[in-house]
Amino acid sequence: MTHSRQIVTVIGCGDIGRRLAQRLPQAQYQVMGIRRRPPEDSANIRYRAADVQDSASLAAALSHHSDVVVITLTPAAYTDSGYRETYVQGTGNLLAQLRRQARPPRLVVYVSSTSVNGQAQGEWVNEDSATQPASFNGQRLLEAERLLQDSELNAVVIRFAGIYGPGRDRLLQRVWRERGVLSGADHYTNRIHADDCGAAIAHLIEQQRLGTALQPLYLGSDSLPVRASEVQHWLARQMDLLAEPVGEPTGDPANTPESEPGAAAGGKRCCNQRLLDSGFSLQYPDYRVGYGELLRAFLQRRAASGECGE
Repeated sequence: MTHSRQIVTVIGCGDIGRRLAQRLPQAQYQVMGIRRRPPEDSANIRYRAADVQDSASLAAALSHHSDVVVITLTPAAYTDSGYRETYVQGTGNLLAQLRRQARPPRLVVYVSSTSVNGQAQGEWVNEDSATQPASFNGQRLLEAERLLQDSELNAVVIRFAGIYGPGRDRLLQRVWRERGVLSGADHYTNRIHADDCGAAIAHLIEQQRLGTALQPLYLGSDSLPVRASEVQHWLARQMDLLAEPVGEPTGDPANTPESEPGAAAGGKRCCNQRLLDSGFSLQYPDYRVGYGELLRAFLQRRAASGECGE
């Protein structure tokens, strides 16, 4: 393929791939989306069909040279075998195909998850923290990361926290359904808006193109780890399901391990300082900013359907 723009090939091009494409300047980049069942081409993405578990389809879809490859996979099933097939075997197939190419991509970005960090006592974690995941999904993702690290390709892993955004309103639905009768969950949670996911990947791609040396690993999370109960109560108050505030958030806006408010709780707290130090700015630095827009749309839909809070 002859093209004046750099080719960014997104393997498993779904919601995050689309948001990435919106962030990359079209004058400089052309995005090629690879999916098992691709939709029609859009203004900024051309699609090809391939399955990471099918080496022949991968070879056909990756017959062009890619300047950048972004790997953002979705498991065939949310089971141990489903994760192994997609993330471990699929990543292995993909890396084998990339190694066969005459000219390797200048950068491979692998989208992983903070589930590879098994800490569960409220600890702060960063890129240097131990990875001892207890869950099968974290274990398989860590296996896939190691395949990439051993591939000799120029690669970066970004581990995203829980992704929320348009079309991802499960928590809003649950708070609404429970009408303010909320669980007593008090573990720390970490999240990142889907728009910031796409923007973070675009930032790393552009930084590397401009000659900036990237770190091999980044944590992608917002700047306010917070207890689950606080998020739930805040959402319930915005929906007029709870009348009284429950105090200020105990998350740490500074996002530094030196600040340890309150007693230890379950979960972990993800520090995004390395990503911020690279020059990246979050559009949604905490859940209140991110959920503000989502709540307005959510409540409008409820009002239009005749559903009202009690």
